[in-house]
Amino acid sequence: MAIQFFWRLSFLLCFLLQPVFAATVNTTVATKTWLSNWALNPKSNDSSQNASATTFGIGVNVSYRAWLGGIQYYQGNNYAFDQLNVDRSNMDLYTGYRVNQYISPFVGLKYSRFSYNTAPSKTYIGAAIGFMGQYTVPQLNTHLSANVAYTHLNSDTSSNLSGPAFEFNAAHQLGTTPLHAIVGYKFQQYSNAIEKSTFSGITLSLSYLF
Repeated sequence: MAIQFFWRLSFLLCFLLQPVFAATVNTTVATKTWLSNWALNPKSNDSSQNASATTFGIGVNVSYRAWLGGIQYYQGNNYAFDQLNVDRSNMDLYTGYRVNQYISPFVGLKYSRFSYNTAPSKTYIGAAIGFMGQYTVPQLNTHLSANVAYTHLNSDTSSNLSGPAFEFNAAHQLGTTPLHAIVGYKFQQYSNAIEKSTFSGITLSLSYLF
């Protein structure tokens, strides 16, 4: 259901924005694979559990003059702990403003759902605030970018979550094509009074600039 909603919203945005601002809007569509490790640390003791999963994501990013925005959806299945299997899905919607060629503050909305094999699923919705940075190395045909954010998520069925997030990417243009191959690293941490969850790992992406 979430994937269908994402695709409908993405195509609607592309359809509405591209003809109106054809010469000034840059639209990028990207696919991403995140080799994600989940470190789960209950605060009641010093034990730690780890599980890994391959998370697949798709996204649409749009920029118009100094404004930018986008939407991404990620799905990671079968994080396998000792007696617990978890599927995790996320949707992010953000908008920002480029204050100069290097820095862009942004705000966003985040939806996150955890589905368990032994318990009811938990859904979180909240907000994020942060900064994006970018730098282009023309000699290498490579674009470097990073973002740092803080997220607070609310839930009606569980304790609220909050924590920092960080991501770094190096995008290399493939010849003179609009395709970019991207390698990066992604980190997210959420905690409440019960436990702390840390997601981290290498990302591999392919993007197309319209």
